[in-house]
Amino acid sequence: MSRNTPRKTRSNQMKKKKPFYKKWWVWLIAALIGIGAAGAGLGGSDNVQPEDTEPELVEKTDTEPAVEEAEPAEETETEDSTQEETEEVAEEVTEEEPQETVEDEGTDTEVVVEEDTQEADTETEEAAENDSAAVTEEAQTEVSLEQEAALLKARDYLNYSPYPKFALYDQLVFEGYSDDAALYAVENIEADWNQQALKQAEDYLMYTSFSEDSLYDQLIYDEYTEEQAKYAISNIEADWNKHALKQAQDYLDYSIYTDSELYDQLIFEGFTPEQAQYAMDNIE
Repeated sequence: MSRNTPRKTRSNQMKKKKPFYKKWWVWLIAALIGIGAAGAGLGGSDNVQPEDTEPELVEKTDTEPAVEEAEPAEETETEDSTQEETEEVAEEVTEEEPQETVEDEGTDTEVVVEEDTQEADTETEEAAENDSAAVTEEAQTEVSLEQEAALLKARDYLNYSPYPKFALYDQLVFEGYSDDAALYAVENIEADWNQQALKQAEDYLMYTSFSEDSLYDQLIYDEYTEEQAKYAISNIEADWNKHALKQAQDYLDYSIYTDSELYDQLIFEGFTPEQAQYAMDNIE
């Protein structure tokens, strides 16, 4: 009997220790609490008004001026930075213009600079003249014996007969002088080539008859320049009528011409109609 008693006591104790959440009244309390919470939620949603959203709109509109106000702030910062950069550039320009400031302070510096420049120019000119003189002296000392001989020979030619410059060069080369020696002679001889052309024209008229045109052509053929030939024709003392008459007589001495043929021949030789007619009127 004593051994069975503890077993009954344990079973009775285990029945008394049933968990609380398995009791019916716990579930009843939980259900009541849930119903009350649901009713409170529905009541709160019924009390919500549409105007509750206006604070959000107000908040949005309140933020827009903040943005607008921020933009001028950025512009102000940009203007400040631009002004700072402008001031920095102005300071740099001011630092780079000391020379102009010095020049504007007075004319003493400018006068000194001008005097120095003039002195430098004078020294440069003097140096150039000295160099030119030195080169001339060297050139004179470097003249060869052949060049000196060619120059003397050219002078002899011009003493006995007129020559144009190119014909004199050709004559020296024909005589056996080198090209350099002949060129040196014609470039360094003291000759007036216009006068040489005039003398040549006078020599022609001493031995034969020429019209102005034919004498000009002859001088060009002899290698005088156009300017030299024109100078000779303009300055020669000649009676072109008498030269036309003399030319007509020479033609008749060697051939027979009618009056018209002789007149045409004189025109062909470059005489003017007046000069040709004078010859026809005075021929014997």
